[in-house]
Amino acid sequence: ESGNQILYRTEPTIIEISEISELNRIPTGYYELDKLLFGGIPETYPVILTAPFCEERELIIKRFLKSGIDNDETIFYFTVKQNEIIQFAQDPNSNVNVFLFNPYKDGTLEEFPNIFRIKGIEKLTDVSIALTTALRKQQNLEHKGKRVCIEIISDILLQHNAVTTRRWLTGLINDLRSQGFTTLAIMNPLMHSPQDVHAILGLFDGEIALEDRKTSRGSQKILKINRMYNQKYLARELVLDKEKLAFPLETTEDITDYITTGNKELDKLLIKGIPQTFPVILTASFCDERDLLIKQFLEEGLNEGDTVFYICTEINGLELLIKEFQTTFYVFICNPQSDMFVKDSINVFKIKSGVMSLTEINISLKSAIRKIEESSVSKRRICISLVSDVLLQHQAITTKNWLTGLLAELKSQGFTTLAVMNPLMHSPQDVHAILGLFDGEIALEDRKTSRGSQKILKINRMYNQKYLPNEVTIN
Repeated sequence: ESGNQILYRTEPTIIEISEISELNRIPTGYYELDKLLFGGIPETYPVILTAPFCEERELIIKRFLKSGIDNDETIFYFTVKQNEIIQFAQDPNSNVNVFLFNPYKDGTLEEFPNIFRIKGIEKLTDVSIALTTALRKQQNLEHKGKRVCIEIISDILLQHNAVTTRRWLTGLINDLRSQGFTTLAIMNPLMHSPQDVHAILGLFDGEIALEDRKTSRGSQKILKINRMYNQKYLARELVLDKEKLAFPLETTEDITDYITTGNKELDKLLIKGIPQTFPVILTASFCDERDLLIKQFLEEGLNEGDTVFYICTEINGLELLIKEFQTTFYVFICNPQSDMFVKDSINVFKIKSGVMSLTEINISLKSAIRKIEESSVSKRRICISLVSDVLLQHQAITTKNWLTGLLAELKSQGFTTLAVMNPLMHSPQDVHAILGLFDGEIALEDRKTSRGSQKILKINRMYNQKYLPNEVTIN
């Protein structure tokens, strides 16, 4: 009323908005990825890594597991392949638990309380029983953290349909979260239809992608975070350097010997050769160069005094070798017309059912292995040239199950394996389903150039081994 004005200055009010939850972080073991994640994967989160089979994928898995081992955490690891991590589970006092899914029971691997052997992924009930047993053992133990790596997602999705896999994973993820586990699951999207891939992705709170990208500098592996529910992360891409990503893993396993392939150009790329007992696959269309590589691999072994096995549908001019090396060269001809190709001999096994009966092939192999002197110190190598025939006849699930057991048995018997597959005969999903079974992959490609068509040989991957990334032209 007096005409005076009173000015009010409002004090700033702080409004707290907790849209982003701050959880403890579980480091992945890869510093650059942990920086993107602001320290690691949020504790108890289920996260999936989508990645094709490659060395970078294996190294990320290894780093994730080794980080937990170094931090004295409880580790659960679901895998189909016996690798270095199993050695950490052989200590009865270890916190590492390995769930090994393989139909072949390796006699060289003793029974250990922390190693759960399951014949395969056909019965998901067996998986749940083994997990329940392991969880019961951990109930009264206190550790700094708990993490699990599930490397069998693609195997289960291939064996079962998306509905069954989703139902099983939903229960598994909930059980692991309630027990305080942080989950890193692995899936190869190239093995499945886009619909099946997305059916699985939706079960996880986070998604990390490892992609193979073509650039002006060649092929590069790119790592990025696609999503992380209700959490901050850096939307930046990492270009992976395999040399920097690799690290020494302290185990008793050490590769001390290698075998040469007989092809000078390929042996140069391999530097030392194929590591002894490694299963390696050669992808190649039908051509003279493919047949030559197979013949050189076999002849090199025979000339070096190795014991050599060859599983095939045709012998392709190897009659003289069969006759000359009757005590070291064993040939398994899977063909109803095998009598037309070669005469009966003590080192020739004729499988008249062709590739129809995988059991008959296994029986013949075991019979031949028994013939080999146990005291023999010679190296052993085998070439399996009928992978495509088996895949065409039995499809991916059966072929994958058969090869999983066969490769494990051959490895335990000291064989170095070279399998051969024609990728042009199969769908990309089926090809990738098979490639993941092998520790190494060599590709023979037909490339159009200004000089015409040329055959290019290169090494795509060789697990935990150095090799030259060069390409060579095969004449």
